[in-house]
Formats: sequence, C-alpha cells, structure tokens
Amino acid sequence: MPERLARTVRSTRFTVVVDRDFDAVINGCAQPMQGRARTWINARIHNLYRKLYERGDCHTVEVYEDDKLVGGLYGVSLGRAFFGESMFPSCARCLQVALVHLVARLKAGHYRLLDTQFVTNICEHLAPSRSRGPPITSCSDAALVGEGDFARLRSIARYPAAPCWSALRQVDRRQRCSGGNAGAAC
Repeated sequence: MPERLARTVRSTRFTVVVDRDFDAVINGCAQPMQGRARTWINARIHNLYRKLYERGDCHTVEVYEDDKLVGGLYGVSLGRAFFGESMFPSCARCLQVALVHLVARLKAGHYRLLDTQFVTNICEHLAPSRSRGPPITSCSDAALVGEGDFARLRSIARYPAAPCWSALRQVDRRQRCSGGNAGAAC
C-alpha cells in the first residue's frame, strides 16, 4: 500500500461504517458524475438490491467525514465471494479508504474472492492477483463454497482502525485462491 494512503487510513480524518445507510450509498452511486450523465442504477435496480440488503446478502461500506457521507460502495456477498457492484467518491482518498476497509473486512471474514468491474491502482496494491480470463473460473467456483463472515470486524471502525489494519497486515501475501486471500480474482 502506498505510504501516503497508509497514513490516511491510520489518521482520524474518516469514520468508516458498514451497513448503516444503504439508501444513501446506492443513491450516491446512482448520481451523475463528470463524464457520466446516467447510471445503470434505476428504481427497479435500487429496490432489488434493497431486498438483498434486507436479507443480509448485500452490504455497504460507508465513509464519513465530520458526520457527512463522503463516499461508499456496495456489493453482494455470496458464499466466500464478494461482488463489488458500485461505488461513489466525493474525494479520491475517501474511496481508497473504503476499499482498504472492504479488503480488510473480507480478509478477516475468510472471503476468497473480491470481484470488481474495474481494477484500480488501489485494488492492484491491495490484491495483486487478478483474473485475465472469463469471470467464472475454478477460483470463483471455490469461493462460492462455505460462508464468508462480513460482520467479523466490528461494525464501526474509526481510523486508526486497529482491527482493519491488523487484518491487512496479517495476511500471508503468498496465499492466493487456495489459501483464502480475499481481494484476489484468480
């Protein structure tokens, strides 16, 4: 992880919360942005993901600065796989903090796969292994066996987030799919 991002993660600038305000996160993800007048998130999609959230199958990672939601992401948990659906930032650092927290949570919860639509630089730093082939592979099949525990880290983590930071640092970087390395798309 780049040192500058590590300092931000260890600072007290942001508060990271999970599964507190699903509607605010999905609404943030649905907002037009520079270069994107519309998104794929319409009322029907919102309602379908809300049902998954109410069942406990969809989760949010929310980043607050001074009690204001400044970034977040949501995705679907299936077995030991997490499928990142969408994210929104009001600043680059807040989204990076959300991704760091997500990866730490997935690693602590014994997930084996983090599926993302786009690979960003921060994803490369946090999970250097990625798929170059079709999305359904033996690794993703194996990730559907068993159950990940999204709630293994406490619900609210104020940075410096010792559990989050510890989870990232304790991972054996030599492990990949067979070893349960969340964040790897093998």
